[in-house]
Formats: sequence, structure tokens, C-alpha cells
Amino acid sequence: MDLRKEIEKLLYWYIPALLIATFVGYFVTILVKNMNGLPLWLTSLSVGMSMCISHIHNIVVAIWLYFLAKKMDQKYILWALFGLISHVFAVIVFLVLHLLDKQKTTNI
Repeated sequence: MDLRKEIEKLLYWYIPALLIATFVGYFVTILVKNMNGLPLWLTSLSVGMSMCISHIHNIVVAIWLYFLAKKMDQKYILWALFGLISHVFAVIVFLVLHLLDKQKTTNI
């Protein structure tokens, strides 16, 4: 397995997701500030959608970790949940552990 290609796949999905989350959060904030007189349900709906979209990069990392851990015969559900909660930190931990395991098997 080529780890560089796997990380590139993550970046292809993560960067656009992060940009979308940032811009949507910014525009919904402006929209909510200018919503004088609109119904409460519409304001609540836009805020709820903004909250869901603002975490899309966490979901991208969780999906990436799920499939990569499954390829490597790791506990993929655990890694996906960890990725959902702590996104980039989970990727770093996963890669460090993978490299340590790889080094340990080459030394034996």
C-alpha cells in the first residue's frame, strides 16, 4: 500500500471540505445577523444546517480513516470514531502508529 497516495486522497477531500465549512459558516453568520423579522423556524434551520456543514471535514477524516484502517486490518470503527471527534490529530496518531509498527516489523 502506498501511504503517500492515501494521504493525497485525504487531502483531495479534506481541503475542499474545510473551505466549504469555513465559507458556509461565514455566510450563515452574516445571513443570521441580517434576518430581522424572519420566522424562528427558518433561522433555526439555517443555523442547524450550518452546524452540520461546519463539521464536514471531520466526517471526511472519519471516512478516510475507516477505509484505510479496514485495508490495514485495524479496528476501523474505533479509528473512524476517533477521526470524527478529533480529525487531523487522529490522522497523525494513526500514521505515527503505522510507521512505528512498520519499523518494528522490519527490525525483527
